[in-house]
Amino acid sequence: MSSPNLKSSSAQIDLLLEQAIALHKSGSFAKAKVMYEDILKVRPSHSDVLHLLGLVAFQTNAPRLAVELIDKSIRIDARKAEYHSNRGLALAALGESEAAIASYDEAIALKPDFAGAHSNRGLALTTLDQHKEAIANFDKAIETEPGYAIAYNNRGRVLALAKKPMPQLPTT
Repeated sequence: MSSPNLKSSSAQIDLLLEQAIALHKSGSFAKAKVMYEDILKVRPSHSDVLHLLGLVAFQTNAPRLAVELIDKSIRIDARKAEYHSNRGLALAALGESEAAIASYDEAIALKPDFAGAHSNRGLALTTLDQHKEAIANFDKAIETEPGYAIAYNNRGRVLALAKKPMPQLPTT
């Protein structure tokens, strides 16, 4: 799948990136990884590609490598909330809950309505037995994205952990 004759034209890079993302989304992580690496040979400072390569590492059970790659993408462009949030996921997978929370905080500072970052921050807080604050994060995720089923599920799990009764959900 390697593209040894890859030129540095933006159009060619964009086309290869589009193909790599399609492979990545379909679960063809190894093929996507090769294509991302090919792009980096030509554009070593492509922050989106470094981030996506970090996601592949995370999705293939290499969270330490994921953190390293996403850190590189953040050094190039620290303004993308998704980078910080996905760094948090990798840190959480390593059991580094406090560092993960700091990454989610960065993501939320950049994008206050980032439901996934609020929900994942809640999960990290749960590992630190900070149930009340975790529930507040799930509530914020639900407020931001009312159909976010994962946040409802996580909120219920934390309520059960905290042994608090679950409120009655409204019926329609």
